[in-house]
Parts: sequence; structure tokens; C-alpha cells
Amino acid sequence: IQAHPLRCGIIPRDPWYIHGAELYNASHDPFYNRIAEAWADVYDNEFNHDGRRFIRTSGSDHHSAGQRACGGIVTDFEIKNNADLLRTLRSGEYELLREVN
Repeated sequence: IQAHPLRCGIIPRDPWYIHGAELYNASHDPFYNRIAEAWADVYDNEFNHDGRRFIRTSGSDHHSAGQRACGGIVTDFEIKNNADLLRTLRSGEYELLREVN
């Protein structure tokens, strides 16, 4: 999963060689989030020939205790371990948190 793939100064990786990308990043200009979402949609709609779903994630990108977490995912079931998380991300059975500070 590539973090903030379309933020200024970041070069997005070829979608054929990654499993997904962070499409919402709470610490950055919403413009970059919209571009990342469009990029993932283009991949899924036009370039995905092998049936893989492009995984979408959401992050806060906050790195200190005083910052408020406002990214992540919401599921209908508890994620207890890494296998649960991988299964959830691959299934697409979750919603992205996209709260703006």
C-alpha cells in the first residue's frame, strides 16, 4: 500500500506493482486526496485486467500524541490480527474514515 501517492513531490508507483494506496490523508490538502481517489478509480476501471481490487486506505499521518487521529477504516466486525486486516482490505468490506480536522 503506497502512502499518500499523489502528494506534491511523491511519485506514484505503477498500480500493477502495488496492492493499493492511501486515498485519504487527514494531514494534507484535500486536493491531493481527490486526485488519489481519481487515480485509484482509473486503475480499477481501465487498467485492472487481472481481477485484483485496488485496495484503498485512509490515514491520519499524525506523528505526535497531541494530534487527533481522524483517518482509518470502519468495519462491521472486529479486526483481531494481521490476517483479519488483510482479509478485510482485500474484500473491500469496509468504509474509509475521512474526517477533516
